[in-house]
Amino acid sequence: MRLFVGTTRGRVVPPRVAEGTEPFGWDPIFECAEEAGSGAPSRGGMGAADRASAAAAGSGPGPVVGGQRGLTYGEMTPAQKNEVSHRRRALDALVEGLREGLGGGA
Repeated sequence: MRLFVGTTRGRVVPPRVAEGTEPFGWDPIFECAEEAGSGAPSRGGMGAADRASAAAAGSGPGPVVGGQRGLTYGEMTPAQKNEVSHRRRALDALVEGLREGLGGGA
């Protein structure tokens, strides 16, 4: 049995949503530490070694690079949210795993 995991780094913040949108679940309070369209990996997120290193250095998830705050999922467009979504990353990993298992490669 294989487990396919997708992760997205971020933090819990006071609620923020895009004007004219309806909040959904945790979206208004999850600020993504990755910027959609920034060239961030499409799947995988932080590995165990990366998490341990960040914890040891005291540098957990936080604002995007440059000191600017990231967007909450509630402020993102659906396309931006999908690009950094942990669910999307897990699904991409599953598809890749199935291709490897079927001998199809990339």
